[in-house]
Amino acid sequence: MSESPTETSTQSSTASPAPPPTRPSLIGQVADAAGPLGREDRDDLAELLALVERYADDEGIALDDTRWLAVAVHALAFVRRVREGERLDELAPELYAEVPPERLGRVRDLIGHYTAPRGWTAPDTEVLLLALHFETARQERPPQDQEHEESETMAVKIVIGHRLGKGQAVADGIRAAGAEPVLIPGPGADMKVGDVMAAEEAALGISFCGSGGAGAVTAKAKYGHEIEFGMRSAQAGVTAVEQGRTVLGFGFLDSEELGFKVAEALLKRLDATGRARGGEGS
Repeated sequence: MSESPTETSTQSSTASPAPPPTRPSLIGQVADAAGPLGREDRDDLAELLALVERYADDEGIALDDTRWLAVAVHALAFVRRVREGERLDELAPELYAEVPPERLGRVRDLIGHYTAPRGWTAPDTEVLLLALHFETARQERPPQDQEHEESETMAVKIVIGHRLGKGQAVADGIRAAGAEPVLIPGPGADMKVGDVMAAEEAALGISFCGSGGAGAVTAKAKYGHEIEFGMRSAQAGVTAVEQGRTVLGFGFLDSEELGFKVAEALLKRLDATGRARGGEGS
């Protein structure tokens, strides 16, 4: 072995454009956000995050602490799916146009290093979802100051961010309930929910992704929002709003019913507390 202890222990930020938090620290943050992790969760997550770190270094992708946390939350859901043999639904073919084929191929290789020893082949959906995390990081810029027209009626705003750039049906439901939807355009929109909520002074944010939580966890880490995630039904969202959560994380649900029921519950809660609009994280 020619590799020296010094070589393995001195990975500085100057040598890598994407230094992550130490993995124990990052895994601890995931546990804080997602709930208790068992030993198997921690070991599998550490193994996959090491591969992600190497890939980000090779690609020159800079992931800040917030982005690392989002990737780690997604990775936790993924390693659990691998263990349980769970497979996500297929995605529309046109969504794959958002990521260059060669990059999809490299992400497939990354995932394969983790799944092959376990006798599991990742479906295309898993490859795309992880690739979109990296694509969002490539395109991410610090939030720009935006000018907003002042509304005389101070409408209650609800921000929608969907990993695949969808969310129009949810927006229609929100509008029908009497609130104002703010639909973030483009893939990776779920990771921008907290930023847009702050810019728009929104009362609620709704994040949609495969893991059901990455965007919500990011909003919590960055702005201190009270969150509920991993939800799979409109009623779960209503309950979370009634409990005072300000950012909701769902799987891939884009229905008018969800938008309407969540907005209706929010308006009732705000009427009861006498608040016109939110935006605070706690």
